[in-house]
Amino acid sequence: MPYPTESQGWRSVLGDKWLILDSDAVISILSNNQLYVFDEIKEAGVNLLYIHPVLLELMNTNSATDKLRRTKLLVDYDFTELPLTATEIRLAARIQKSLPLKCQPSPTDLYLGGTLARHNNGNTFLLTANIRDFPMPIYSREGHVIIQTDFNLKTLTILSIDHSMLI
Repeated sequence: MPYPTESQGWRSVLGDKWLILDSDAVISILSNNQLYVFDEIKEAGVNLLYIHPVLLELMNTNSATDKLRRTKLLVDYDFTELPLTATEIRLAARIQKSLPLKCQPSPTDLYLGGTLARHNNGNTFLLTANIRDFPMPIYSREGHVIIQTDFNLKTLTILSIDHSMLI
């Protein structure tokens, strides 16, 4: 049985916007059998986006069933792949230089940050289940999507980026 996902007005944050998804957010939704979250996000008029390194992470499984489910999800919900260009890579390098020493995100997370920074004009956000690699004050928490089952509760965080915090 699905549980409501309303938390901190995520619909008002995301309505008619762009949402870049991190692989851990997608995997969290799928592994908890909460696909209705994507239905609700699409109903809010949100365009779902990913970058190629996220696709590589999603397909990095030994389970043919998981690969098929993940591929089908990208098609069924009309995900769009954003290009990873020199601009995103340059912004990822700036983010890496700006991070606290204890924060060591993966290259994919840095590229997600660079992509968010490039497209961050008030209408693009990032959804992740792993905020540890997206620290404040560089990344602002704009809202949350809660996925809940009978035995599990997971918080997905909607992030934006503050360019003034980058070196």
